[in-house]
Amino acid sequence: MGTGQALLTWFDRAGQRLGTVGEAADLVGVAFSPDRHTVANNILDPVSHTYDLWLYDIAKARRTRFTFDAARLNSAVA
Repeated sequence: MGTGQALLTWFDRAGQRLGTVGEAADLVGVAFSPDRHTVANNILDPVSHTYDLWLYDIAKARRTRFTFDAARLNSAVA
């Protein structure tokens, strides 16, 4: 299960890498908040083998787990 390790990476319009957000994880889907200060995505829990929603505060470089459900989630972030 899962897609493998991925890292959210910023690029400029010319395709030059500017930096990364968070750590590498088995993640699916990416969505920005309307104010572009937060990034949401689903990250695979290696123990339960289910995805939970995580939020990245871009300015603070902090990732916070938003859901804690052991059930398989059908998320809008896909």
